[in-house]
Amino acid sequence: MTRRPVVGVIGTGQANQDVEQQARELGAAIARQGWVLVNGGRAAGVMQASAEGARSADGLVVGVLPSAGSEDPSADVAQAVDVAVFTDMGEARNNVNVLTADAIVALPGGAGTLSEAALAVENDRPLIVLGGSTPRAIAGHAHEVDTVDEALAALVSRVGDG
Repeated sequence: MTRRPVVGVIGTGQANQDVEQQARELGAAIARQGWVLVNGGRAAGVMQASAEGARSADGLVVGVLPSAGSEDPSADVAQAVDVAVFTDMGEARNNVNVLTADAIVALPGGAGTLSEAALAVENDRPLIVLGGSTPRAIAGHAHEVDTVDEALAALVSRVGDG
């Protein structure tokens, strides 16, 4: 049996409605390809929206969480996460997200998103930046796109068509 490609989706936990809609569309597109979606697993922003999108298209969602477990009040797991991986690593769990993925799609975000994008570059993971500007330090390593369709095309060229 061939392993299914895994696509990481990263972005802010405090996204505006437009970014959340884009994340939902991206999650659904990933699921329709038969790929696994991995994200930070929290019930917030890009993480929740991309998981909801994948769930709506019968996809598999793995959430890599910073907390110790579901009994931890800070767990805050998105309902659309199928497999919750509790790391008890705080933001260091970003490395797990990146190393689990075959490619990363970054939506607008802050320092956490930037750290994951930099980890993707450091670990030779294809990095696609959707709807935002790429920081200069990693710009030569990222593929910038404006739409979910363009992101999907970039993913297909990097991980296959599912």
